[in-house]
Amino acid sequence: MKSLHKPAIYEELVRSLKIDCKKCSGLCCTALYFSKTEGFPNDKPAGKPCTNLMSDYGCAVHNKLMQYNLKGCMAFDCLGAGQKVTSDIYGGVSWKNQPERAEEIFRVFLAVWQLHQMVWYLAEAAAIVPAEELADQITALIGEYQNMTALLPMEILQIDIEEYRTR
Repeated sequence: MKSLHKPAIYEELVRSLKIDCKKCSGLCCTALYFSKTEGFPNDKPAGKPCTNLMSDYGCAVHNKLMQYNLKGCMAFDCLGAGQKVTSDIYGGVSWKNQPERAEEIFRVFLAVWQLHQMVWYLAEAAAIVPAEELADQITALIGEYQNMTALLPMEILQIDIEEYRTR
């Protein structure tokens, strides 16, 4: 039987899309809105910290997510956007350290999160044999992604995410 997959050529890139909460400033727990009906601790507007977010950006109930049936928290994956924004793009500056930049930081996080989602799918597509004819386009789009996430915050906010997604 012929395999539909070939060896992954973007393994390092995919590894960089893993969550490392210790290098993040609780962006998913602050920038995003929550709905209790979607398995989060409570209803929460975007931009307000979760009631379980501790001062060190850890989660007070992380070890009890299953016990509390917090499916939204268990399922969420920022694909490394949190640490990319906190550690790489802002050099450790957080929304808490510079509250006057909080809205900007949150918007950059949302943009980078969407870019990470798309590049994850592109890396997956690159390993599918029927997509081989798209290899050059996939490589070009991944290169664009790498350039976009190396931009300054205000430049990231100028990216036309929908145009990139469409391509």
